[in-house]
Amino acid sequence: RRSSDLFPSHDTYASGSNGIINIKTKKGKMLGTNYILDLNYGYSHYNNVGALPKNGQGFTVNSRREKYVLYANINRQLTQWYNSEEQTQYFTNDQQNILETRYNTSLGKGKFLNWSGKVGFDYDFSKKTSLGFSAQINLSESPFERNTEQKSVLPKSVQQLLMGRNRLSTFDNYTFNTHFKQNMDTAGTVLTADFDVILLRSTWNDHFATTNYRDWE
Repeated sequence: RRSSDLFPSHDTYASGSNGIINIKTKKGKMLGTNYILDLNYGYSHYNNVGALPKNGQGFTVNSRREKYVLYANINRQLTQWYNSEEQTQYFTNDQQNILETRYNTSLGKGKFLNWSGKVGFDYDFSKKTSLGFSAQINLSESPFERNTEQKSVLPKSVQQLLMGRNRLSTFDNYTFNTHFKQNMDTAGTVLTADFDVILLRSTWNDHFATTNYRDWE
């Protein structure tokens, strides 16, 4: 709302006097429905593992009417990654003679997948009172796999150790909200009240496998 005050001079007319003209304009609501579609895609290419994609999709709708607003959105994000390690270790005695040579190689691959969504509804009972509800969900999972090989070369034997690890972790979040708004007076005093319920759940599931080989000369 915009207010303009005009102060005409009392010198304009011989019989004039000071006066105030208060003009108030009210900003109208933009009614209608909006849609937003969001798409993105990319990838990284590595010699060891090839292409690893990264992409996301999202859709949002917002509908505004005279007495209420309804909105909703859903999003998906996917990222894949990897890390590797190659290491050679030498174990010697005091005379710097090599007692053992150990070769370590490791390759880990994983991804992160997230789904999120939200719906909400706000209703205006009057110009001063409004009430709204919203629900939000966030689901994430992160599978991971790592394979490690350790080869030890001794003077009279060769020992090889193979280790594998698989892990699946998840994290889920649910949020429910109720909000109330009341304009108390024309001076701008506003009473707001929010009530939230938040539910969290997370899981980790790990599997390990170890294989040992040894050859004697």
